[in-house]
This record gives sequence, structure tokens and C-alpha cells, in this order.
Amino acid sequence: ALREIGAAVEQASERQRELSGPIRVACSHAFGRHFLLAEIAAFARRHPAVAIALTLNDRIDDLVQSSLDLTVRIGALAPSSMVARRLGRLALALVAAPELALPARCDPADLGALPAIGFRVPGSGVRYPWRLRFGDHELPIENTRVAVESDSVEALADLARLGLGAALLPRYLVAPDLASGRLAEIEVKGGRFVGPDVHLCFVSRRLMPARVRALCDALGEALSARLAADDDRAAPKRVGRRAIQARAR
Repeated sequence: ALREIGAAVEQASERQRELSGPIRVACSHAFGRHFLLAEIAAFARRHPAVAIALTLNDRIDDLVQSSLDLTVRIGALAPSSMVARRLGRLALALVAAPELALPARCDPADLGALPAIGFRVPGSGVRYPWRLRFGDHELPIENTRVAVESDSVEALADLARLGLGAALLPRYLVAPDLASGRLAEIEVKGGRFVGPDVHLCFVSRRLMPARVRALCDALGEALSARLAADDDRAAPKRVGRRAIQARAR
């Protein structure tokens, strides 16, 4: 009740003046650096009276207990009272150092035998699975040769650059390496990797101060566009339905 009263008073006050006051935002480290920083900088220039506190870590913070206004979450969401706005899906790329001489195109049946670097979902101890999509079908891949695991996608990218194995990574993180030839992408015949969903989360839009709502809208629009663009670039070339069904089997 006190939160609702405070939000109502704050909203009424903000209608009479420019946006001002604090906004607390949290996001994972790698995604935040590559996706949020530019948008938050642009918002801060437009609204100099707003003070944004950005926390970048790979913990899953509770919005209420941590006094956060907004958080960007990647992956499956646990049941909670927060509101989640889906922004899109994270585009992935399977990459390895060229000196490993791994095949540039791989059959789905051969993926599990590749020397792999595994990603452990932070705070869960669960290894993120390689999942392939063929049309409407999904195929999980069981990695039998995992050399090392980490709960940091940036560490995974470094290990891939060092030639330790193949790593399934966010495309935005390795795009410069692919362009320079420092890493090579391994494509899957007829399929594509399924990335995690990205959500913008908040407690209640009805109770949002105007400054938080404005940042929420700006981030939602910008991140949705960037995720969609990355996903389009990662889409495989069209193949026949019969070939897709055969490969999925």
C-alpha cells in the first residue's frame, strides 16, 4: 500500500516537471556492456536530471529485495510476481579457433563428438544445452567431450580463442572474431541453434514512475530491434521440407 501511494504521488509530481530522480537497472555483465550501455547513455543525455545506477553481474537479483526498477534477464524465468516483457531471442553461433581444423559444416549427428567448452548457467550448476531447430522440430545435443566449463560467457569466448574447443556463444560477443578470422563458425546442415529468450522485467507498470516507464520503453524498443536483426543474420538458408525432416530424424 505504501509503495502504491508513493508511486502515485511521484507520478503526479513528474507530470509537472522534467524527468528526474534515480533509476536502478541490473543486467548480466556481457549482455549489459554490449546492449545496454549505448541506450542508457543516450537516455541519460536526453534526461540529465535522471540518475541511473546500472549493476552488471550474472546473479539473478530479486527486484523488490534489491530495490531494482528494471532488470534484463536471459533464459527461462522462475515463477514470480514480477512482470516480464519478452524482447526476443539471443542469436547464437558455434565457434572454434581455426587451428583446431574443425569442419565448417557439420551433420547434427557429429556435433556431440566435437571437443566442447560448456556453459554453466550462473547460480544453477546446470550446463546450458546445445539445442538445434529444424523447422518445427528441436534436437538436443549431448556433448561427450567437454574439456572445461564456466559460468561466464566471456571466459568461454576466451577459451575458444585459445583453441580449447568449440563453444556455443552469443553471436554479438564473437562477431568481431568471426569478421577478423580469429574464430571460425561451425554451421549445422539444415538447422540453427536455439538461443535463450531475453526479457525486460519490472514489478508493475501501473506503479512505475514516469522516468522508469520512459527508460523501459526506450530499452524495450531498442533491444527488440537489435535482437531481431541479430536473429535475421543468424538464420540459415532455406532448405526443402523433406530434407529438414530427414535431418531432424
